[in-house]
Amino acid sequence: MNNPKVSVIIPVYNTEAYVEQTLRSIMGQTLRDIELIVINDGSTDGSLSALELIATGDDRIRLYTQPNKGLSQTRNAGIDRARGEFIYFMDSDDLLGRDSLRHCHEECERHKLDFAFFDAETILEDRHTPNLYDYRRKGIVDENKLWNGIELLDFEINHRKLLISPCLFFTRRSFLERCFKGFPSGIIHEDHVFAMDVLLNARRARYIAQPYFKRRVRGS
Repeated sequence: MNNPKVSVIIPVYNTEAYVEQTLRSIMGQTLRDIELIVINDGSTDGSLSALELIATGDDRIRLYTQPNKGLSQTRNAGIDRARGEFIYFMDSDDLLGRDSLRHCHEECERHKLDFAFFDAETILEDRHTPNLYDYRRKGIVDENKLWNGIELLDFEINHRKLLISPCLFFTRRSFLERCFKGFPSGIIHEDHVFAMDVLLNARRARYIAQPYFKRRVRGS
C-alpha cells in the first residue's frame, strides 16, 4: 500500500460532544488520499466509544488509545506514526473547510513548499460571547509571494499578525522531521516551539488567503 498524501493527527481528550463532527469534517475532505491518526488521550467521557463507532466506517482512520499524557506527547505520538508526505494537526472540537487539504497539497506540490499556511474563523457557541480572536491576514500577507520563513516571521511580527497554532500550518513531513524535535511536555504555549522551529527553518512557504480552520470558542 502506498503511503497517503496527508497524515492528519487528531489528539482527543473529553470532546465527546464535538469529536464526531470534527472527524467528519476531515473524512469529507475533497482530498481522499489521507490517513486520520486519532489518539484518545485517556478521555473520561464517552469520546472513546464515539471514536470506535466512527472508525468502523472508514478504513483511513487509525485509532489509538493511551493513558492521559497531555497534548504535547499525544501529538508527538501521532508524528511518530505518520506515514503521509505531509502532516496536518487538527483539534478534536474544531472543523476544517472541505477543500482545505486538497488546496494545501496542490500548493505545496506546485511550489515545492516546506509548508503552506492559512487563516481561521471562530465558531461562537454562545452568541453572547465576544469574538476576541482575529485570525485574518488577507490583504496583509501577500498570497502571491514565495516566503522565506525568517522573512515571514519578521513580517508577521511587525504587522502584529503572528499566528502560531499548528492547526494553521500544512507541513511537509520530511521538512518537519529535519527541523522539529517534538512538542515539549510540561509547559504551556507549546505551540510557540512548533511555530518558531518551522518559521526559522523554512525556505519556501506560501499563504493561502482562506479561513479554512474553524476554531470553536466554547461557552463558559
